[in-house]
Amino acid sequence: MKFKKIYALLLLTSLLSPLYGVSLRYAQKLTNYHSFRYLYSMSQSQDKTYFATDNGAIVYSHIFRCWERPMNYPQGLLDKNIKTIYYHPATGYLWAAADQALYVLFGDAAFQWEKIDFFGTCRRIGSDNNRLFAETYSQVLELDPYTGSVIHPVNPENFSITWSVSSIKMDLYQVQFTGQYFIDVDGSSVVESAFRKYPISFSVYGNNQNLWMGTLGNGLYTGDRSTLFVQHMPYGLLNNNVTRCDVFGNKVFIGHGIDYKGPDDRNGWTETHTEFQNFRWIDEDDVPVLGNQTVRGFLYYQDTLLVITDHSIIVERPQKNDFMTITPGVGLINTVQDVVQCDTMAWIIAESGIFKINIKELSISPVLDIPIQIQTAIFMDGYLYLGSHFGILVYEVSDSSTLIFKKDFINVYYGVQNLAENGKNIFWSDDFSIRKADPYLNNLTTLPVTDLRRGIYINDIACDTAYIWVGTNQGLFSFNLATEQTEHITMNEGLCSNRIQTLEISDNILYIGTDQGLTRYEIND
Repeated sequence: MKFKKIYALLLLTSLLSPLYGVSLRYAQKLTNYHSFRYLYSMSQSQDKTYFATDNGAIVYSHIFRCWERPMNYPQGLLDKNIKTIYYHPATGYLWAAADQALYVLFGDAAFQWEKIDFFGTCRRIGSDNNRLFAETYSQVLELDPYTGSVIHPVNPENFSITWSVSSIKMDLYQVQFTGQYFIDVDGSSVVESAFRKYPISFSVYGNNQNLWMGTLGNGLYTGDRSTLFVQHMPYGLLNNNVTRCDVFGNKVFIGHGIDYKGPDDRNGWTETHTEFQNFRWIDEDDVPVLGNQTVRGFLYYQDTLLVITDHSIIVERPQKNDFMTITPGVGLINTVQDVVQCDTMAWIIAESGIFKINIKELSISPVLDIPIQIQTAIFMDGYLYLGSHFGILVYEVSDSSTLIFKKDFINVYYGVQNLAENGKNIFWSDDFSIRKADPYLNNLTTLPVTDLRRGIYINDIACDTAYIWVGTNQGLFSFNLATEQTEHITMNEGLCSNRIQTLEISDNILYIGTDQGLTRYEIND
């Protein structure tokens, strides 16, 4: 009899395999993070607690006292609004329901959730020893505990049903910031900061140890590179519209644009040091010239901070406890697009030209011999690479910080939109292709990235020595530099969203910022 059950289970698995949400190959590499704001249901086994959230199913291990990675779309489960979850002790299966869909995870050894043929909205799930039940808005149904198929409606009064803890509707922002905690299964300890909140749309700024994720309208997130420990900062910032985040040692500077949709429309930047509870706000009350300008970047040298805004350069000197504004002339700096620093020197890329800053001497001067309008820049091994609407230019930076022209590639049809480097080569994107060049532009090629075409907009690129990654409005493209093979990764493979805004790469992890959250991709095969 036992053999028949095992055979039936294997047959069911083979029949349900077409219902997998994504490729198993990608499901093992991708993890999605949306906003973990609401908890809807919870259930417990002997060693784990399972939470149904608006970012899928979250598991806390009481043995290892740690949170496991979210289970959502890459694992075959919906990303949002998992309304109820239930662990069935008799089978060891985990059941979850969202809207009119019912899912099952066949035990801890299973990696992929499978969708069950179920009609109606499941409000909660429960059991009476070996039997399994689902409550809809109109009736209680008995389900086959191995397949999830409906057996027949029942009268719940005839059974002693243990239901999942549902209809919690808990706002986890309030849980974290009012100091409330979840209690461990045996009451022996508490689990602090039970859920990590992730942004809806953001840019990722990284250093060697941490990620700093600034969102447009949802504040700041900070965490380690594995994103196992991420903290949300919806309170304490000047406003929730983060345009820039730079880290210098133990000092973090968060630049803002005006948050017209938020409760506070002040503009400026937020400073915080080692302890994240220590915030200092700088706004137009401190620096009247700020007005309604957006902060575009920070430069830092020996405790002197230069804040680059759309039209001004604001200098903060802590030793003098004052602010000053330096510009090469009223109106000359207009709409800053990029900021590049090399020790005591820096360059501001603006619509009105390039400006060189000596941070140590607090002097600024326009670079007059740049023939075309520049929109992006990158510095590598003593060379400054400037991307324009018509191509790329290479300048050597002399000991006196003078720019010495070396080479260019100019083509009126190919404007440089994004720049990246891997220590060996320079990469950039134009309207619909990716180009590669050696540091001196002696050998320039167009990479044969399959399916890049007009109508696909390239928003960011990132690279290492093996791959170049292309973030677009229609998903992620990975190009293997050795084999020249292209892979196209979309929501069908498990991404949060196909609209990619930013890419950040660190070791073997690619962080993909989308308009619907963060996807963490493990690069290694």
